Amino acid sequence: AVGDLYSPDAMVLAPERSDASLAQGIEKLLSSSWNSEKIKAHATQFSLQNMGKQYHQLYAKIMNDRV
Repeated sequence: AVGDLYSPDAMVLAPERSDASLAQGIEKLLSSSWNSEKIKAHATQFSLQNMGKQYHQLYAKIMNDRV
């Protein structure tokens, strides 16, 4: 899911599943300056309206490919 969700403008990744990696990620998260407008712009991709539109486009493509 990281490929679908990740944005460096809105998130910090913990590259490993370890306490040390998580701690480093939290430190980076807390010490970063975040641009709230970039975070909001990223979040709009996941609105119910936008996701519904994307599902509709996908289903329409699937149905057209079957014909």
